[in-house]
Amino acid sequence: DAGSPSLYSVTTFVLTISGNAGISLLQERYAFTICENATNNTLIGTITPTVPNLELLPTPTSIKFDSLTGEIRVRPGLDYENIPQLTFSIVTTSNPIIILGTLVVYVNNIVDVSPLLPQTTYNIDLPIDTPANNAVWCIPALIQSEEDAVVTYSLSTPLFAVDTDGVIVLTESIVEDTP
Repeated sequence: DAGSPSLYSVTTFVLTISGNAGISLLQERYAFTICENATNNTLIGTITPTVPNLELLPTPTSIKFDSLTGEIRVRPGLDYENIPQLTFSIVTTSNPIIILGTLVVYVNNIVDVSPLLPQTTYNIDLPIDTPANNAVWCIPALIQSEEDAVVTYSLSTPLFAVDTDGVIVLTESIVEDTP
C-alpha cells in the first residue's frame, strides 16, 4: 500500500536440517589469522571436512579455497586497511546446500611506513666508571602516519639493552678491559 510512514519488520530464521548423511566438519567455527601483504599462496589454514567438495559463501576474492583439500591460501593484495576480517559460511556443494560452519580470517595490520631515525650512526662516549643499568642514550623513531604503529628496537650487543621507547641502557659496568 502507499501508507506513510513506511513500515517494516525484521525476522530471523534458523533452519535446521536433520539427516545430513554424516556430512560435518571437525568443528563448526574455524578462525585463522594472517598478516596483510602475505606472499601469494601462503597457507592460512585448513578446514577438515568428513567429505570433500565444500564451498565458501560468499565466493572469496581475497583468499583461495581448495574445495577438495580444505586448504585456505592467500591471494595477492590482502590488505588490513581494506578488509580487516573475512567471514564466510562453509557449505556443501550438494543440493540442497547445507551450511556446516563458519570461517573467519582475521587480517593483522602491518605498519606500512618505515620508522624514521634521526640519523643512521650514533657515537656515544662513556666514562670508564659508568655504572650498570644507567640510561646512556635515547633514539626516538618517528612514525609518519600509522596511528597504531609500534616500533621494535633491538641491539646486537650484550653490553647494552634497549627498551620499547628507544632508551639505551648499559647492562654492565664499564671497566678498563670492557670491549
